[in-house]
Amino acid sequence: MDTVDCSAGQFKGIVSENCVNFFGIPYASYQKRWDKSQLLKKEIQFNATSKGRSAPQTRISNDSLSGPDFFIDNSLEKQSEECLSLNICTPNIDALNPVMIWIHGGALVTGGSSSIMYDLKHLAMKGVVVVSINYRLGPLGFLRLDDVTNGLVNSSGNEGLIDQRNAIIWVKNNISQFGGDPNNITIFGESAGSWSCNLQIAAGNNELFSKAICQSGGLDAIASVNKANRWAELFVEQFTNDGYNIEELQSCNWKKIVDVAKKLKHSQLSDGKRWIFPEVGFLPVIDNEFIKEDYLKTYSSSNVDLIAGTTLDEYKLWSSFHPKIGNNDKEYCLRRLSKMFEVEKLDHLLECYQEYLRSSNIGDLYSAILTDICFGIPAHKILQKKKSKSFGYLFSTQSEILNGKLGCFQTKFLVYNARKRAPGGDRPDTYFERTECVAGVEDVRFQDLMPDVFHWLGITSIDRFISMSDMKYDAIVSQGIKVGERVPIPDELIPSDAQVEMDAKKLAGYFTNESVSVPDEESDVTGRSIEEY
Repeated sequence: MDTVDCSAGQFKGIVSENCVNFFGIPYASYQKRWDKSQLLKKEIQFNATSKGRSAPQTRISNDSLSGPDFFIDNSLEKQSEECLSLNICTPNIDALNPVMIWIHGGALVTGGSSSIMYDLKHLAMKGVVVVSINYRLGPLGFLRLDDVTNGLVNSSGNEGLIDQRNAIIWVKNNISQFGGDPNNITIFGESAGSWSCNLQIAAGNNELFSKAICQSGGLDAIASVNKANRWAELFVEQFTNDGYNIEELQSCNWKKIVDVAKKLKHSQLSDGKRWIFPEVGFLPVIDNEFIKEDYLKTYSSSNVDLIAGTTLDEYKLWSSFHPKIGNNDKEYCLRRLSKMFEVEKLDHLLECYQEYLRSSNIGDLYSAILTDICFGIPAHKILQKKKSKSFGYLFSTQSEILNGKLGCFQTKFLVYNARKRAPGGDRPDTYFERTECVAGVEDVRFQDLMPDVFHWLGITSIDRFISMSDMKYDAIVSQGIKVGERVPIPDELIPSDAQVEMDAKKLAGYFTNESVSVPDEESDVTGRSIEEY
């Protein structure tokens, strides 16, 4: 057991696998429900050896899910409004290591820092101090009630974001005593956690962190005051229909608040023809206090370095389990799509996706469209807006789970590690067996769009082109851009432990000017073993 003294107090942690863990550290509090949280100012003595309570979980009623237990995280059964805590995993309390703050996903209605899905030690063992945070969710963190209750409940709809900011401030102020560098902080998150990271940048919190990694979530999960008020009206209407008065909003058990929220459906909020919130109801709000009207300008001018991207088949994680989408119910899919697109545009859109996917399977078309709407396009937009250093990615590994039913969703590193554990190590001749074309999956949606960037830059010819991918090359030359010479990647630029990937691609027919032969069993070309991670 290790003890840390810092400006916030004294905290006892527990040593596990060469790391020191601190669980459930309270960072902020609030007096009344929906109050803005405030950093704890009093020093405390805290035994941080067991996980804290999670925020109340709100799972919205949604027919896109196949059953009551789908995506229910049973590791978060300890729930309470007193949930503003964080976890720290550090490899060395006497060091000054980089810091990474994890903001969990879950559509802003579910999830928690103590989920069994998140084991902080895997990153910490690489020499990083990793922090995971809780914040208020659903109606308790993202419901604007100020206007619809005439000030009776003074909630802006951004209470959850304010919680996140307070957690980041706490880390900034105290992490040096846990072995972390307060001047080298990266925030990162997935899905709603990615939304949150982007919104923290857009809110102008640049002085608190220098880098952000936004996985499968853009800057589109945000509502105007008008839209937020319309969602709040639905909530209040349901609350009163259940036999309560609005005066009881502050005093009733939090479980009642959550139960009411579960009865709402995003499809209720429409203009008569189109859904206003296609997927999510509880959203942060442009309140001109935490998030200003010019938040896009603030985001664009931020000096925070960015990594952002998504996976090729992100939406299949939901659509594959839908009783109608998963079974290719054409009428149902078209009806849902018509709530998002004008009919005349929808026909053209479907034709484009049929051509790109080379498939007329309506379930696949629906999933691809929703993947791009919810994840791909938002990621592309934020990368375009950032003026500082920004890097994009697309994971295209096809998962082996459920016989490939889910395509490529968020499983890149599971498959990657499986390669490392393969008998004989990570070898060129078995590379694609495990990854199922980790770099060779035919992603026509993105490769065919590549020449657009060159056209935009005014590039009509390329003297020397370095890429092993024929898909990239073919996409460029097919759009009239001349390529003078294809150049192989210089050997001196290839790390020794990456040679396995290069050899595998050459074996698979990727571009090379060398003769290719299958390595024998004695070959020393292997990737790093799992023990090196």
